[in-house]
Amino acid sequence: MRSKVTLASHLAFVALSVLACQPASTPTPPLPAPTAIAAAATRPLHPSPTATALLPTTTPAVTPTPAFDPFAANLPASDFSFTIPPAIQHVTETSAVLYFAFERPTPGTVFYRSATTPIENIAFGEDSAVHLIALPDLKPGTTYDVLVAAGSESNYGSPLFMSDVWGAQTVTTPPFASPLRFAAIGDSGFGDAATPALAAQMLARNPAFVLHLGDVVYRAGEQRNPGEAFRIKYFEQFAVLLHRVPIYPTIGNHDVEAATLARGTPYYFTAFPPFAEPTFPAADSTPLRKWYAFSFAGVQFLSLDSQALFGDPGRAEQEAWLEERLADSQYVYTIPFFHVPPYSSGPHRGDGLAVRPWADRFEAAGVPLVISGHDHDYERLVHGPTTYIISGGGSATLYSIKAKRDESRFFASASHFTLFDVYPDRIEVRAIGADGNVIDSATIATTR
Repeated sequence: MRSKVTLASHLAFVALSVLACQPASTPTPPLPAPTAIAAAATRPLHPSPTATALLPTTTPAVTPTPAFDPFAANLPASDFSFTIPPAIQHVTETSAVLYFAFERPTPGTVFYRSATTPIENIAFGEDSAVHLIALPDLKPGTTYDVLVAAGSESNYGSPLFMSDVWGAQTVTTPPFASPLRFAAIGDSGFGDAATPALAAQMLARNPAFVLHLGDVVYRAGEQRNPGEAFRIKYFEQFAVLLHRVPIYPTIGNHDVEAATLARGTPYYFTAFPPFAEPTFPAADSTPLRKWYAFSFAGVQFLSLDSQALFGDPGRAEQEAWLEERLADSQYVYTIPFFHVPPYSSGPHRGDGLAVRPWADRFEAAGVPLVISGHDHDYERLVHGPTTYIISGGGSATLYSIKAKRDESRFFASASHFTLFDVYPDRIEVRAIGADGNVIDSATIATTR
């Protein structure tokens, strides 16, 4: 049964959560009404009879920017700060979804341009601190500069994040260069020096996007509130990537523990709101981003909530949705990613028993690759036609092997990320350490 809760109502909750998680020194203003989601027409990557052509709710007013060039103006630092810095949530051939939140409501403008198009802008009002804005009418295969400025035309400023100017970022629309390259990292949420080093190594290899395999933040109780924990242990750690590529997360067990709760709901859902992907049916029975799908280059990616297999709500709804996604034959193949792996030689190997029924489904559907985290190590395993990658070494907190499984082909206790090059007939896999050295490499054959 589809939920009647709207995405706008989720943004109302987000606005409350963002304001509830401000530093103690920041006075909390009256709670604002939620801003409407700025939305725009977008052309499906893989049209289907059930696809809708519109991202939800209203279409923003886009206007050409006059001679003033905010990208060259060296805007002064603003009095307003981001609690959630601008990050691309999702990108299609003709649109990009940008999300950000301020410490308090403020008016401002999103500016964007490519090398061959003039500067355009979308203004946002001061009725909310939280903004989810779609940049419409983009050109396929094009890189755009994007800048969020606070204030008005006569007094624009560049907002701060963690005491530094966040500045401009870029976004590139598909189709991407062949092969499709993406990266994956998990269990990064300690806030140690290994994580930004890995982020820099990922950026140097120019992925189209990054998957985060869960446990975005550990020990949220070490900070004054969950919002501060996410700022220190996620947004600051991945800043170099967030300026360049979308990061698609999946839920880890530590992302939903008690210390992460803001107004009774894990802050994870404030940090990562749902986005519209018009080629897929509604992914969820709630307004939260618990599981979802997207596609690039004919490959379907499925972010799943493995916590639903351990008692969290939504198991039946997710199972029905997963069955529907695996049965969709319009994609070259499907790559699921989620937190708890079905097979592991690490200390959490027993947790995989609950996930094993998913593995049976994947193998029956001919899924070539499944990516998970949870154990803080790297492991490549093969069971039936499917290769299982564990990439949970996103920090310096690592695990040793407990008992090697028969399915295991390679294990390393190392800080790392995993890089994937996707071809129609194969997937090239490399695990890469913080020093840039290759830890493991393999080729996965892909057949339908």
